[in-house]
Amino acid sequence: MVNGARSDPYFQTDISIHHEVPVHEGMRMEFELNVLNALNHRSVLGVASSILATGSVSPRRASRFTDDPLLDWGKLMNGFNYIDAANATGAFAGVVPGTTTAIQSKLVLNNQYGMPNSFQAGRNVRIAMRFVF
Repeated sequence: MVNGARSDPYFQTDISIHHEVPVHEGMRMEFELNVLNALNHRSVLGVASSILATGSVSPRRASRFTDDPLLDWGKLMNGFNYIDAANATGAFAGVVPGTTTAIQSKLVLNNQYGMPNSFQAGRNVRIAMRFVF
């Protein structure tokens, strides 16, 4: 896990040029050029922040009523060690009382954790020509 990391600096240089040429009484031609991110910086804007491929842990417990989801909300809502949850150790080890079902199975880690997943848009050029009358 990376701590204290900062993202790349975000720089964007935009250029806008507008020119009008009179053609006739009350009529004119307009030319416009817009260049967004003219220097084509490609900064990282976001990284994958979920350590687990499934995105969540789901510790099991014994059934208490009909249509019980069997999820141990007590473990999830009172703070837990996410390393224990991912490795099915500590409070997440063992089996549900009276069954052979594991409280938490070992979880697959997200292989894209910490990797860039969102980038600054590349250079974008727009040209316009208008006849105004």
